[in-house]
Amino acid sequence: MNQKIWAKVEEANNKSSGLARRYLHIKNFESAHNYTVNPDKGKPLSAYEFAKTITKDQDIACLNWLKDIVGKKQILHNQNFLLNQYGKTSEK
Repeated sequence: MNQKIWAKVEEANNKSSGLARRYLHIKNFESAHNYTVNPDKGKPLSAYEFAKTITKDQDIACLNWLKDIVGKKQILHNQNFLLNQYGKTSEK
């Protein structure tokens, strides 16, 4: 799946440089942001409630990505990033 997504990112960027970017959590959203889903509320509501606690100065993945999307566009989760993290990519 990652290869298919990356192919589309590259295709878009060949049409217009910097048009598309991919952002990846190395773990799931909850682990990446160090919170636990409340099983009575479920994932969507738990994530919403977590998001309400975020301040603009926090150094957390989802906020850093938003700042990058509307700002400098410096975060690069390309195939080399995946290889460095996992040693291989998914070809599914």
